[in-house]
Amino acid sequence: MTTAGVLSLDARLWSADGVTATVTGLDGRGLLALVDGEQVPVPVPVGHWRVALTCDRCDDYAERAVRLPDGDAELLCSRCAHVWAAGPAAWSHPIPRMLLRDLYVRCARLG
Repeated sequence: MTTAGVLSLDARLWSADGVTATVTGLDGRGLLALVDGEQVPVPVPVGHWRVALTCDRCDDYAERAVRLPDGDAELLCSRCAHVWAAGPAAWSHPIPRMLLRDLYVRCARLG
């Protein structure tokens, strides 16, 4: 989470092109993050990445897009989305890259 402007380890980041990553640390190269699907943390360009939006129901980072039975949609963390696991698979899925790109402008800037 971000607290008083400080980015913590395990913070989730979204890029302008819809890629997601997790902050792993800071070194002489800058902010390091593990891009989803990769094995090794890399320095991330501060201007290209932003802090992920939070869950619509709690303060954790949003990771799932959930379509509710009434047709509305919410961005939820994995824990809050777990309640939808018993429903149809179409109700809960990772946030699509296209939606991440659209939501990117609402995210807090790094730095």
